[in-house]
Amino acid sequence: MESSDHQSLRDLRTEYYGKIAEVHKLKKDIDRLQEKIQSNCDHVWENDDTERGGRSWHVCRKCGRYR
Repeated sequence: MESSDHQSLRDLRTEYYGKIAEVHKLKKDIDRLQEKIQSNCDHVWENDDTERGGRSWHVCRKCGRYR
């Protein structure tokens, strides 16, 4: 029984780390597409009212980019 528990644990870890790798790849894909969208946007800037360390920030109403 103990051997099958060890194998089950190895299988679960393999699946877990595979899923983590998949999530990282999806995050990279999202970041690339977001950058593409933001670099091609004809920005409409407005003041960002949230507190961000005392600096005045602007956010694009269309794509969400900050400056």
